[in-house]
Amino acid sequence: MQLHTGEMPAISAERSSTTANVHRWQLFLFLAASRALYGYEEAHMALRLMCALRVVLKAFSYDGTSPQRHQLLRHGLVVCPEYLKVFRELATDSSESCFVAIIAASSMLGFAVESY
Repeated sequence: MQLHTGEMPAISAERSSTTANVHRWQLFLFLAASRALYGYEEAHMALRLMCALRVVLKAFSYDGTSPQRHQLLRHGLVVCPEYLKVFRELATDSSESCFVAIIAASSMLGFAVESY
């Protein structure tokens, strides 16, 4: 399937759980998400940018210094990178994805993202 500019297939809300073997993409969260959701990697940048928008629009949830930060970022063992570093990481075509990016991707996609 070819993607055209501005066109992205919809995610099926009917699926309650999907497990995808994305071992090849284990270090690349958004390539793996694209492969799991659509069966190809080409949507990875669109997913990354949607996640970056989520972080911007809900900055209070993803800023590790905010009293309103996401509950998973409140754990004493979690060290959050600076908010702007997270945004820059998400807004560029990078192989890096910190813990905050995983939480934001899970919130943006509307289902749990497990990484191990």
